[in-house]
Amino acid sequence: KIWWLIHKLTPEWTQVLFPGGAKTLGWLLYHLLMDSLSLSLTQAQLTFPMDYPYSPPAFRFLTKMWHPNIYENGDVCISILHPPIDDPQSGELPSERWNPTQNVRTILLSVISLLNEPNTFSPANVDASVMFRKWRDSKGKDKEYIRLVRVSL
Repeated sequence: KIWWLIHKLTPEWTQVLFPGGAKTLGWLLYHLLMDSLSLSLTQAQLTFPMDYPYSPPAFRFLTKMWHPNIYENGDVCISILHPPIDDPQSGELPSERWNPTQNVRTILLSVISLLNEPNTFSPANVDASVMFRKWRDSKGKDKEYIRLVRVSL
């Protein structure tokens, strides 16, 4: 009963800490997510360069994550965080990359979107990408991907 009550009151909780004040170059983000099967707390760090907003911040999960678009060190592979340079080898359009009109809100929305819908065409973790596609194609019957995601949280 208590688990159900907590879930109804706070299905999600997010907190942002500014270790040296809001104008510091590094923010810590905590996100608590509860569902009927699990409870997870993830920690991430958003680090701003000195020339922000002209250059993108770096987003890194400090909590180990098993995800197609997250490198083993926790760095997130997402176009919006790539510098606004013309790189024909990347397969990204310049409009998909960082620009000074982006902000923390657009970054967080993009990361949340990526967590919910991985980009398997540009994986940072190839093994996770292959397993995710296998899980998706099996319509959830292949349980290995979900098992590894839960173990990592």
